[in-house]
Amino acid sequence: MKKIYLIICLMLFSVIFIACNFDEELSKYKTNAKESLDVFVASKNVDDYNEENWLAIIDIGVKGRKAINSAKSKTRIDTVKYGTMNEIDAIYSKEDDMKDFILTISIDQIIVTQGDKITAIATLNNHSGKTQNITILYGLISWQYMEGWNYYTEKTVHNIPWNEVFLEGDIMTSSEVIWVEMEQAIGTYTLQAIAMFFLNYGQENEEKIIVKSNILNILVQ
Repeated sequence: MKKIYLIICLMLFSVIFIACNFDEELSKYKTNAKESLDVFVASKNVDDYNEENWLAIIDIGVKGRKAINSAKSKTRIDTVKYGTMNEIDAIYSKEDDMKDFILTISIDQIIVTQGDKITAIATLNNHSGKTQNITILYGLISWQYMEGWNYYTEKTVHNIPWNEVFLEGDIMTSSEVIWVEMEQAIGTYTLQAIAMFFLNYGQENEEKIIVKSNILNILVQ
């Protein structure tokens, strides 16, 4: 009977010990994630944003910290951290507000594994204050990947240029399915999009426009 009691006590002690170690490890992981998030927010300059957008950045950062505190796993912590960074990077700066065209991108998941697929959406906004006649060659959007990123896409390439009437205040969207290859190394990668087109239907006084998007983080686990 004593042996059975001793075994039960040892089992309970092991469970408690493992749980305590997990809680301590998770707590450290949360602290590191919040410190990374604080450094990221601190890298933003208040003078680069109008008051409304700067307050939005602060609010997103605060909510991100709270969500990290509530997270129950490392995966959830990473999702919150990188999701918060991505959301902040999508906030328009004063420089963005001065641009005629603004390109933003979003993805349906931040944390992926080998063999997963990501759906990326690029949105181009005509912020010029007037309707623009544009010509697109091959495709409106090209995607830029960090070195070391192995992928293939379901992108359709157009061989013939085409014209569009881009109304003032209107948007154009482009989506792409990105497959993470099985040999992709574990780590953090970035994704950015570039829009390229010509004004005035490519006629006399044409102007080539290149617009870069915000940068998103993708974590391969």
